[in-house]
Amino acid sequence: MKNIVLFFIMMCFGIVTVQSQDKFAELRTELSSVIAPFQGTVGIAMIDLQNNDTLTVHNSIHFPMMSVYKLPQAIAVLHEIDKGTLSLHEKIRITKDMLDNFTWSPLKEQHPGDTLELTIKELIGYTISYSDNLACDVLFERLGGTKNVHHFIQKSGFPHIIIQNTEREMGKDNSLIYQNSSTPFEMCRLLKKLYEKELLSDSSTAFLFECMTTNYTSSARLKGLLPSAHTVAHKTGTNVSDSLVYACNDVGIISFPHGKRLAISVFTMNAKETYKASEEIIAKISKSIDNFYGKTK
Repeated sequence: MKNIVLFFIMMCFGIVTVQSQDKFAELRTELSSVIAPFQGTVGIAMIDLQNNDTLTVHNSIHFPMMSVYKLPQAIAVLHEIDKGTLSLHEKIRITKDMLDNFTWSPLKEQHPGDTLELTIKELIGYTISYSDNLACDVLFERLGGTKNVHHFIQKSGFPHIIIQNTEREMGKDNSLIYQNSSTPFEMCRLLKKLYEKELLSDSSTAFLFECMTTNYTSSARLKGLLPSAHTVAHKTGTNVSDSLVYACNDVGIISFPHGKRLAISVFTMNAKETYKASEEIIAKISKSIDNFYGKTK
């Protein structure tokens, strides 16, 4: 009894400390096993949106975002709409010179012609749901360039999200992809603030999540191995050249049927793997996290 009393007295005065158990120890082991065979760099971050528990893997690395950067861009556009300086219904004219030289543009395929007119709302839909490069650059131009978007994101409290180059610029010089970068956890922080409606109005937040949920680019990453009852609002990013997968990313919010919600970011880069294998590693990571929370509702 005296020993127990002495122990608590020593704890009160800081002479003895008790090491808290890592609640994610099992999950960390599982994730390490999943990514170990992968020939490339993998970054993972997760935030439990109910209790703010966090987990990161290789978070000290800045990964090329690729089209994931269309998410912070859309937030910047919608911020201007919330301020009243832009309108969702404003029409933007897209001329022939802007239509040229874009390798990925469902917008151009669905709206053939020398000139187009689309609303800002339609352009955001194309950038987020279809990851359209042309729509992305049109929005950058309307906002006054990538520097203005970068400044907004930095001022909003996300110093590790770097936006410097347009899609057209990256298309001309592939080395520029590394200049548009983020750490995995910083992207999760952005998702968390978006979810908590600290960045946009209720209506703008709802619209953006609707676009993210109706994502047509890939269902083989975060969603790939999840049960159909889960809802995933996400944004992908990809750059593949010959035998090297420069970037294969997916970030988003996973909603479980039992109410749990997680912000998750998975980035891969410089992988000597097939494109399919790069997508599969993201799906396996997402499934491991899902299995963990399935056990710990």
